[in-house]
Amino acid sequence: MAISSGIGLYLGEDQLRVVKLRRTSRGVTLQRLGNVPTPTGAISGGVPLDVRLLAEGIRRLLKAYDVTGNSAAVGLPGRAATSRVLDLPSMSREEQRAVVAGEMEHYRMIPPGQGTFDFISLDEATEGGQSRSRLLLMAADKRIVDNYREALRLAGLQMSVLEPFSISAARATFPSLGEGSVAVLTMGARSTELAIFENSVLRYSRQIDLGALNLTDELVAEDPSGEPVATTKEG
Repeated sequence: MAISSGIGLYLGEDQLRVVKLRRTSRGVTLQRLGNVPTPTGAISGGVPLDVRLLAEGIRRLLKAYDVTGNSAAVGLPGRAATSRVLDLPSMSREEQRAVVAGEMEHYRMIPPGQGTFDFISLDEATEGGQSRSRLLLMAADKRIVDNYREALRLAGLQMSVLEPFSISAARATFPSLGEGSVAVLTMGARSTELAIFENSVLRYSRQIDLGALNLTDELVAEDPSGEPVATTKEG
């Protein structure tokens, strides 16, 4: 069996994270895992603001953990992507793409002509004698995607995959999700993503602008008895 390796990156507003896996005849093994602070001003709200600064951070991350390679899969923060479940009559993939593009514009998920999107089929069912499909649509501003791609290029990597972080985190747990309903919660510094699966099929995906830092702030603002602590500001 051929041996191959893969690099995964999560480029958050507060931390840059890397993982390197290697597939061998004995299975997949973890080779590297680590993180460094995100350069100030590189990313805000999941949007790369300074691709050169972000590239510097990525290079520093790879060097710190001795990670080498040519390409990487990138987990997209939920704040930078939009998702929606669509219920459509069954049709070919080409027809679905045209209809999805129209729905995306109708719901104004991203500015007209400035977005990129993809979708997966969740399931198919027959209602009233008509076959229907449920699709999960993921969309992002094309400029955001291009900025991620450019930052990786400047860091010496090609972007092989870009997908919402909650989806990539859930896939990492397969096949352990098994049967029944499972909620996968991924908490970042400033946002939290929720993905709900039923029998290993994604049914629901949402993101909220509350994360670990919000919880930390609440804990810091309370004393052991649970009463708020008075705070003062200078200057």
